[in-house]
Amino acid sequence: MATISIDDDSLEYEFWGPPESELPTVLLLHETAGSVKGWGDFGLRLAEAVGCRVFAYSRLGYGGSDPLQQRMARGYLEREALDVLPRVRELLRLDRVVLAGFQDGATIGLIHAGGAEQSTLGVVAIAPLLFVDPVTQRAVQAMASQLENPSIKEIFAATPSHHDRTFAQWAQLWQSPDFQGWHVDDSLRLITVPVLAVRGEGAPSSSADHLERLKGLCTQVEEVVIAGCQKTPHLERPQALVNELTAFVRRVAASG
Repeated sequence: MATISIDDDSLEYEFWGPPESELPTVLLLHETAGSVKGWGDFGLRLAEAVGCRVFAYSRLGYGGSDPLQQRMARGYLEREALDVLPRVRELLRLDRVVLAGFQDGATIGLIHAGGAEQSTLGVVAIAPLLFVDPVTQRAVQAMASQLENPSIKEIFAATPSHHDRTFAQWAQLWQSPDFQGWHVDDSLRLITVPVLAVRGEGAPSSSADHLERLKGLCTQVEEVVIAGCQKTPHLERPQALVNELTAFVRRVAASG
């Protein structure tokens, strides 16, 4: 897998699709338990369906990227969106881009679209995390307890990034008093590009609450509910999500 370097830290990335296309590039932004590999064959499926180049990278502390050097703290999503992601785009030469993210990857994409100097053609936000609420905190606690599962712990600990440590820090932060009251409302109000908001039909009720907040603060939001899906549309119903993204990318390409 290829790598890029930011401040002497190595980030892994992968790409699919034709070397040149008149269509925008799609950049996939993974969730807290994810990485490039966590997308499975979704990137390839999407590239073939749309006919465009699709990129994915693993953030610092995830997958095959280098480990975190600083402890995760409040503002980590803003830093990823407004400092790291612009540099990733610059190094990979991603000018005309649609950002597609899952959970906190979706949050990063939305913050970037609202506040970064680089332009973005559109954002696909799959189950974004936009504020701290009790339902999400209980879900974080349940996810953190899974780290005690020996098989999961072994997989995470075996990554070059020490993904288990990153995940533990994330869970601790989201449950800490310091993180209470966090939200991204100000960033959402600044978004002027189309947003495709996606959730699974069987997702927790908090997922719908986050999308309602998104629709209330952004001017161009289309909501899509993926039938027969719980939490991870790109793994549970990949073709249905590919179809939605293909139509969205072509729409924003035509209007942009």
